[in-house]
Amino acid sequence: MFQGGAGVCAAVAAETQFLRGEQPTGPKTRVSLDPLLERRLLQQHELRDDEERALYVELAADLDDGEAMTLAIAHQRGAAVATDDRKARRIANQRFGANFPLLRTTGIMHDWVRLEMLEREAVRAVLGRIQTVAQFRPPNDDPLREWWVTAVT
Repeated sequence: MFQGGAGVCAAVAAETQFLRGEQPTGPKTRVSLDPLLERRLLQQHELRDDEERALYVELAADLDDGEAMTLAIAHQRGAAVATDDRKARRIANQRFGANFPLLRTTGIMHDWVRLEMLEREAVRAVLGRIQTVAQFRPPNDDPLREWWVTAVT
């Protein structure tokens, strides 16, 4: 999380092009982050100095551009990173230590459900849609996996 709200780096924004539909064989929908950026619900961040660029290049040797840029910017600016990518999480822990703030989809959703005090059916619908559209399921080592599985069933 960047000061003032959620952010996305330029590489991730460029990678965000399509969203799967409810039907696995159905057409994909083109995604635009522009409405979120225009309403300032999401901030787009570029590499801003030589230190960020150098760290990005180092990380890009092992990660794709989106994860590498996200980790470089977040580390240099003291921000948290939301990623479920195992390799990115492993490298972030190795490189920056266990105190580097890494968020997971399950943690974000768990906190949102608690804060909004959502009813069970609403939670089931939202998490089920994430599973269908994003094809996301928590890995076995996710601390909130059981909460997720129980909430979806």
